[in-house]
Amino acid sequence: MKESGQTSLRVVVVAFLSSVLSGCLLFNDDSGVTGGSGSGVQSPRGTIVDPVIRAGHSIRIGVSGAGKKEVEDMPRDVSAKGEILMPLIGVVPCDGLSLQELQKKLEELYGQYIHEPQISVSFMYAPEGGGLSPWGTVLVMGEVNRKGPVNIPPTRDLTVLKAIQMAGGTTQMAALSKVYVTRKISETERRRIEINLTAIGRQGDTRQDIVLQPDDVVFVPETIM
Repeated sequence: MKESGQTSLRVVVVAFLSSVLSGCLLFNDDSGVTGGSGSGVQSPRGTIVDPVIRAGHSIRIGVSGAGKKEVEDMPRDVSAKGEILMPLIGVVPCDGLSLQELQKKLEELYGQYIHEPQISVSFMYAPEGGGLSPWGTVLVMGEVNRKGPVNIPPTRDLTVLKAIQMAGGTTQMAALSKVYVTRKISETERRRIEINLTAIGRQGDTRQDIVLQPDDVVFVPETIM
């Protein structure tokens, strides 16, 4: 019976690793994994701040006054100079502003033409669209099929396994027991977190699958034969 149980465990582990290697492991966007509590690897959580507007972002903006739509809701692309073009008021610099700051600025500008304008602003972003995520990116390197940046979704719940999946999964040479996440703590300090993806499949230890932060670097090393 003991040998039978060990065989079943090996089958489960092999099935899990095969899913990761092929890039076919599926995840729900609402998993909300934050690294858990207690023993094991945990995700250092900093203060969550609202994203700011940068060149390449797309913003949906609408303007109303006295219950009447003055400017139709539609996407406005932020130019390379960090500006948007709006009816009536023309070019509006917005690079580095939060959505709330842009909303206040537009209220002041449109207030010259519209009595008590109501402004709606929101980021336009679809992960599958290949655009720039306002919530930042992480860099996935090493033994993955598509090296490079991976966008953080609006839910901000991008974990190590999700990032690897979005990078096309790992190659057959990947060392899944020692994946590294390098995180910027300050301008002069970096922290390296070791992630054992094998333990996630073997022990169900989801605490290893930490939530990534903007500018994290995920490195999947090569297996040493």
